[in-house]
Amino acid sequence: MDTNFENEVNDVMNVETDNGNNVANDSELPPIQQKANAILRARLPHLADNGLNFEKRTGNFFRGTIVKEVETDDYGQERVDKKGRPVYKTDENGNPIEKVRRLVVNLDEEPISVQDAIADEVSAKRAAALILEEDTKRAKLEKNIKGLEALLYEAQTELDNFEQNVAAAFELVETFELPEKQKAQRITASVRVASLEDENAKLRAKLLELGIEF
Repeated sequence: MDTNFENEVNDVMNVETDNGNNVANDSELPPIQQKANAILRARLPHLADNGLNFEKRTGNFFRGTIVKEVETDDYGQERVDKKGRPVYKTDENGNPIEKVRRLVVNLDEEPISVQDAIADEVSAKRAAALILEEDTKRAKLEKNIKGLEALLYEAQTELDNFEQNVAAAFELVETFELPEKQKAQRITASVRVASLEDENAKLRAKLLELGIEF
């Protein structure tokens, strides 16, 4: 294995040492953050025994696997030979070129014995990451709250305007004076209704006199 490849393996397998957000000077951190940073950097024994690494940026656990690099065509598709087998890249000596690939692990799918063994270390890694990202995540959540508060204020203002418009509409309709022609039509219609009701009452009385009930 050449030196560059060894470095690549170390970079992947020891991702806890940088996590994309490494703090340059631990001495400037409060003690609890110094310890959290040390936990993230450490190759904890049970995780190491099971080949598991933690990535702070994503919060995922992964395993580093060594794979052979496959040649690709101009469209980015992997090349295969006539028998459908992958065509691997080779170095100047004709040896396959290998690389380290991260394979994200779903811990819930690990054997129960493994889950039990790594439980404390998994919790420690996640807790340490949360402590070091506390300020960033709090700022993001506070920003989200401010955004929602702005939307709520906008919605409340819209509702208040709506209620004012409804109240104004009721007042306008109640005080609006119809033209005289419409008034006369409304009065005539009321007289006709009253006349019909009077005729119905008289007819009902006559039927009752004749002993007809309905």
